[in-house]
Amino acid sequence: MSEVLELNVDKITNKCFSFKFSGEKYQSLVKEIFAEKVKPCFNYTVCYNVTENDNVTLRVIAVMKNILGEIIAKQYIENGSSFATAEGTVLLAIEVFVSSKERGTLTISDISVHEEGMLKTRKAVLAAVALDYDSNSRSLELNLAENLEAIDAAAEEKPDIILLTEDFYDRNVFEDSLDYQAIDLNDPAVHQLRERAKKYHTYIAFCALIRLNNGNVSNMAVIIDRDGKICGEYKKTHLTIHEHDMGLEPGDEIVAFDLDFGRVAFAICWDLFFPEYTRMLQLNNVEIILNPSAGFKACRVSERACETGTYILSAGSHDPSESRITAPDGSFSVIGDKSKKYVCGTVELGKDYYIPWLSTSSSATMKNVFKFERRPDLYSLKRGDEPV
Repeated sequence: MSEVLELNVDKITNKCFSFKFSGEKYQSLVKEIFAEKVKPCFNYTVCYNVTENDNVTLRVIAVMKNILGEIIAKQYIENGSSFATAEGTVLLAIEVFVSSKERGTLTISDISVHEEGMLKTRKAVLAAVALDYDSNSRSLELNLAENLEAIDAAAEEKPDIILLTEDFYDRNVFEDSLDYQAIDLNDPAVHQLRERAKKYHTYIAFCALIRLNNGNVSNMAVIIDRDGKICGEYKKTHLTIHEHDMGLEPGDEIVAFDLDFGRVAFAICWDLFFPEYTRMLQLNNVEIILNPSAGFKACRVSERACETGTYILSAGSHDPSESRITAPDGSFSVIGDKSKKYVCGTVELGKDYYIPWLSTSSSATMKNVFKFERRPDLYSLKRGDEPV
């Protein structure tokens, strides 16, 4: 027999918790209903049964505490999904947040915590070409030669992936003809990149004006695998006015790629300026955003990394410092300089980065916070003369 919890009554049992809403006004309640000793940096699964109607909102929160009982971090959890405890965690408390502005009842019961094993992270070595395309009069031949030299240099650090910048081949090659700048995937330049990928046993990701089978041209990003085969393609979805004027065909798909070291996706230059786009990458569990760019803004890259809780690997066009690795907390872990033609660093995938959570007095991983606190029910605008 469950016990009903009126919102103004501090009364709970250990087996079953019910929350009743009168519907007279909006009501909400946060209750800590379960706690268990756990280990730091371990994976756990919290399972529970819930009975609810359409009028009640439920969020379940894992509260991680240290040996002194102090809160280290919080994060939302899904029923039956695994999550990791933060360093220093010895006690895991489960909070429920329930709210409604209508009449309804919600019951949560049979709460259990299951240890899944020690947290296992994966290391990946990321590299990006760091060239100054503004320093010389450019040609297709020069662009290709400098990129190949940079790939050769970066390969000495045995990266898992090397990223080239946006339109690496025709960057600052001022020709009026799009036919002159565009290539297809059988072009000799692409063939040389495929040879390098196979030779160095690394992924190579590049972005170029690619001629499509329908005769149109797209600003397209391509991934070459460790065997020199093309394993992924993405057409830039957010085009600038200039690109529309050029006649480029925009992409209409958000695509993620499962590589042998992690899940990646592209945000080509202007793509990254749209939080809706990168949020979709986050919801698709992307771990690394590949950002070839000719319009780099450091503050924008930092914001997107922090918002999504993902690493961002950038390859810029105007200065070597635009090529960098941005961590999930928004910090720049590695920044390119003029001393070499690439930037390279090691990242740890599967590890949570905790930063202050403004929604509550705690820390959290942002990939988790924004996923659960967003309001997709509000994000559809009405058209025409209808009011929003």
